[in-house]
Amino acid sequence: MKILVVIDSLGSGGAQRQKINLAIGFSKKGYDVDIFTYYKNEFFKIEDDFNKVKLLYGNRYSFELNKGFSLGILFSLRKIILNNGYDLIISSLHTPSIYACFSKIGIKKGRLFICEESSSYAPVNKIKKFFFYISCILSDKVIANSYNEIDLMSRLPFLKNKLTPIWNGYFINDFNKNFNVKKLKKILIVGRVAYPKNGVNILLALVLFYKRNGWLPKIYWAGRMDNDKKSKIMQAKMHSILNSHKFIRDNWEWLGEVKDIKNQYENSDLLLHASLYEGLPNVICEAMLSGLLVIASNVCDHPLLLGENYERGILCNPNKPESICSSLEKANSMEMDLKLKIIQDAHSFALQNLNNDLMIERF
Repeated sequence: MKILVVIDSLGSGGAQRQKINLAIGFSKKGYDVDIFTYYKNEFFKIEDDFNKVKLLYGNRYSFELNKGFSLGILFSLRKIILNNGYDLIISSLHTPSIYACFSKIGIKKGRLFICEESSSYAPVNKIKKFFFYISCILSDKVIANSYNEIDLMSRLPFLKNKLTPIWNGYFINDFNKNFNVKKLKKILIVGRVAYPKNGVNILLALVLFYKRNGWLPKIYWAGRMDNDKKSKIMQAKMHSILNSHKFIRDNWEWLGEVKDIKNQYENSDLLLHASLYEGLPNVICEAMLSGLLVIASNVCDHPLLLGENYERGILCNPNKPESICSSLEKANSMEMDLKLKIIQDAHSFALQNLNNDLMIERF
């Protein structure tokens, strides 16, 4: 079977990571797999001969992000589909899925699966959202990586019978689990420095933590700075708080995009992921596989991942700095035996539910 994966780039986003895992997973099962991309960002680099996954580039493939719709990209993708006769096309993200759907119109061979790894809560351009919805209607299957998103999308007309939830998949052997339970000294935050990641409330929670406890752990944020309007406003507010509170500023470090994120997991004591909404975050799943204690916002599928009563992690209300602070205090004061049990149970759950073979089987 010949499979084409359509994604905008090989950048550092969660959807890009999952499509690469999917492509390599299918390739390891003996399928003929290509990846089509049209923005030049190879943060996740795949060599053309590695696992026999072939990279195909769309017209206007360049270093600059083209924000408008491109007929050149659509026609180059259509030409690739016509010339290769794919049995299955899998797309992810709104614009790539629109390209995949409309480039396939009139081509009978091959099924189209559209993947949604974000959340309907995310603000999206209304025109783009409309054409993505049309693409979902015209597709053979719509796959979301969270049950919460399946619930939201099932409320839209004509989609209910097309929807399937499939959680993320990871190559388990890539992770070195670390069950060395320690006191809370280093907090890791991983993700775009963007509005949904809730940076202001995180900082306000740290201010409160310091006032109540008289100290702070080190905090490291790994991820690129997004430049949309809401994210830039958030970043400005974050910098203002950092500039006003020396005790946070002295314990805070921006890491930028990090290639070896697994090393960060191994050398941290806690992952803090207090986002406002999500699909299924790679960072939480990877932290669980790495044996790292997780605090996550009580949104979307996070309670399914971590449990609601400290079974596999700690949940907080992302809209209340008090709740984030209290969760940090809970992690700091937790008995070591309990912390170890939570980490081990989270690791076991991830092994059973988040391995790449299971994701491939479900597709």
